[in-house]
Amino acid sequence: MKPEEAILAHIREKCGDYFPDEDFSKAEADLVPAPFRTTNPVYVVEVRSASGRAPKKIIAKVTPDDEATHGGRPEYEMLKLLYGHPLMTSKGFHVPKPIDFLPSQKTLLLEIIEGEKLGAMIKRQNSITASTENIQRLGSLLRRCGECLRAIHDITANGTAKGVPDDLRIKVRASVVKLTSDGLLSDSSSAEIHSLTDRALELTKDKEFRISKQHGDFHPGNVIVQKDGIAVIDFTFAEENVIYNDIGQFLLSLETIIPYPRNFLFAFGRLKVLQRRFLEGYFGESASPGEDEWLLLHLFKLRNALIRLNVRRHTYKNPQRSVFIFMMKRSIQKEIDRIKQLIGQYA
Repeated sequence: MKPEEAILAHIREKCGDYFPDEDFSKAEADLVPAPFRTTNPVYVVEVRSASGRAPKKIIAKVTPDDEATHGGRPEYEMLKLLYGHPLMTSKGFHVPKPIDFLPSQKTLLLEIIEGEKLGAMIKRQNSITASTENIQRLGSLLRRCGECLRAIHDITANGTAKGVPDDLRIKVRASVVKLTSDGLLSDSSSAEIHSLTDRALELTKDKEFRISKQHGDFHPGNVIVQKDGIAVIDFTFAEENVIYNDIGQFLLSLETIIPYPRNFLFAFGRLKVLQRRFLEGYFGESASPGEDEWLLLHLFKLRNALIRLNVRRHTYKNPQRSVFIFMMKRSIQKEIDRIKQLIGQYA
């Protein structure tokens, strides 16, 4: 039996449990086209009941059983923690309802989330001709993203730990080796990144940092804007880590957004304001990351920039590919300079 056939058979059998208010004595389930792009198999299953009501739609998400995703189990467990939690619902924050997990198919069944992706909204609305109302709305949404991420981290908090998991150093080194061999990093930049990473980790090894379960890929494309709030999707890479991984990922995604060809009047200068709104949402207007926190934040931004350039450069076609590589290399250099500056303040 093909994987999609096994998924459909399971849903037909269990749909009465999934939707107890419906009459599924004569349930039908079929695959329908997915309204989004994805690198892993994702199916939209349309379930029709005997009542004749509008069909229910379920996302069937197949996840590779690798070191990063573990077959989808971490995502399922994290969604169970977050879905319906008072810290989320009281503020209008949502995640997809986790309906079921099929270990044999490594498939997660979720409710479908409707709305516009924040990333697409930023590309469309953040122009030099944007109205004051649109600018203020974007700022408010970015603040809400910070508040939502803080709520996620608060719900999944697991105390503190000294230093940073060695996974950061390992991934930085692996990405640097690959990018250097492909000619995207110079030997001098490679050596500097290794040196700065080692120095930053040495300086922070005895510091206590907050640990929580991370989204793992928190960026505007994984935030859905809804009438009653915002929803966060795609927890594929959920893992436990220090909080600066998610924060750094979001900030990096904002400053490397590619609005072309949708918006040639994109206001790049306003992205710093949107970043500040996000940080205000996470830390509070009167709070600010400390010196050690800033160092880790920029270290994770560097890590994520290296990984992103290494992995995603092949997904673009020119001219977007050239723009993407330029922006990522520029971000990498900015993070190198910022980390050097922060390390210098320790002297």
